[in-house]
Amino acid sequence: MCGLEKACEKTPISGDQFESLVNTVEKAIYDTADGEITSHQIGTIIMDILADTDQIAYVRFASVYRNFTDIESFERELERIKTRLKRSK
Repeated sequence: MCGLEKACEKTPISGDQFESLVNTVEKAIYDTADGEITSHQIGTIIMDILADTDQIAYVRFASVYRNFTDIESFERELERIKTRLKRSK
């Protein structure tokens, strides 16, 4: 199971929505890449898309991707998503 699948597990994201999410990630990668793309860039793309899709899946993915080592790093990530949500309203 990949990290994206694990992040979306037990969320309201349906199988069709997950497939659409994967397609969106793939399209964003192809649109961004000029040949090679780093795993960091892929992780950032996934996080950007998850932030707009499902907050819980975003935090789950971010917890592994950002490698939270303490509660403060987790809280900083929560603040990032709160700020992003405020800007999108």
